[in-house]
This record gives sequence, C-alpha cells and structure tokens, in this order.
Amino acid sequence: MIPGFDASTDALPCGRFPATIAEVHGALVEPFGTASSRQEIWSEWIDATAVLRQHVPVAVAWIGGSFTTTKPAPADIDVVYWVEDSQLVEARDSPESARVLQLFSMPGVLKSHGLRVDAYVVPWVSNPTAAPRDANDVAYCQERGYWDDLWLRQRAGTKGASPVRLDSIPRRGYLEVTLDGY
Repeated sequence: MIPGFDASTDALPCGRFPATIAEVHGALVEPFGTASSRQEIWSEWIDATAVLRQHVPVAVAWIGGSFTTTKPAPADIDVVYWVEDSQLVEARDSPESARVLQLFSMPGVLKSHGLRVDAYVVPWVSNPTAAPRDANDVAYCQERGYWDDLWLRQRAGTKGASPVRLDSIPRRGYLEVTLDGY
C-alpha cells in the first residue's frame, strides 16, 4: 500500500514502498482528475514500459521525483527499470532490442521523442551471498546505492538553485513497482 503524503515535504514519507501499477494509478493519477497532465504522463509511461518489456523482462521499476509528490502538474515521471544483467546482455544481441535499450539508457532521449518519461535501464545482479563476489558485484552495489540515495533526496530550493546540505538528507520516498519480477 502506498502511504499518504508527508505534510512537511508534500512527498511520500522517506523510504521505498512496494506498489502495483493499479495502486500507483489510484494514488498518484486518479486523485488529481482528468484535467491534470498526470493522466497523460501516466499513459506515456505505460506505453514506454510496454515497449521496453517487448524487448527485455523488467524485474521492477522504481518511480520517484515530482510525480510522487502533491505537485498537480509534474513535468515528467522519473523511473529506473531494473533488468537482470544476463537478460540485458542477451537482449543487446538483437539490433532492434539494442536500439530500444539505448533509448532507455541515455538522459533525455525519450523526452526528445515527445514522451514525458525520464527513464534509465539499470542492470540488476543476482547475488545469493551477502557480500560482493567480484568487481561486477561492487559496481552493482554502488549503482543501486546511488539510485536509492538519489531518490530519497528532495531539493530544498528551486530547480537550478545551488545545492545546500539539506539537499543531501533523505527526506522523501519512492515506489517499487514489480513488473515481471526478479
């Protein structure tokens, strides 16, 4: 279940929260009405996600940014798609799938195609042990930690303002939507 918004930040409370596609729609799209750009952005995310899933199974999607706040008209939806590393390697063997994956891995490319979806495909590494086994595991842990840390942050000032210490403190949450599963 998606928690209510934190009144002090107008965002989800700090943490990563599991949710279904229907729950995200019910909590972050429906309450804002049909006049809101949220429905259009949501539809663009649904379409983009469907295209990606035609080329590679997506374990989960992390959704964050202003779409997970009370902002009535966010500019876009921010998402990280976690795909098992071996499946990414296999998908890149197909030229068409490789092109699609590239679209989802370069900043701003989907937006340049008219979609308000800020997306990244990130490899998920299966490691049944508690410790990194090799440099690949270390790199994965760093990347996962990067995205987790980034999405727990909330800008204290306006977009483009100089960063301040408050910008580095975890103050908001994000959603983990299971798609094809781990």
